[in-house]
Amino acid sequence: MNDPQVLGTVFMLAGYCFYFKRPDSTAWLAAPAIALVLGLFTQHNLPAIPAAVAIHMLAERRSKRFAIWISTAALASAILPAATLKIDGPYIFSPT
Repeated sequence: MNDPQVLGTVFMLAGYCFYFKRPDSTAWLAAPAIALVLGLFTQHNLPAIPAAVAIHMLAERRSKRFAIWISTAALASAILPAATLKIDGPYIFSPT
């Protein structure tokens, strides 16, 4: 079975579990951010869990932690397409 939805869900659930394993640890924020970005990079229609984590941080008024989390996610979101383009080259956009 070659289904990116399942792989993306695995990354999303891993990021969700990483976040709620240590919700008060600032040093632990990179793992859930990277796992959630990997999930979104794998399957783009899974934004509910990252949105829930972001809403939870903002509702708890953890703006410093949210800034660290979102900047780590933004950095991972920039690195993944660049690495894919570097590895796969111009063939990434070809249909087969």
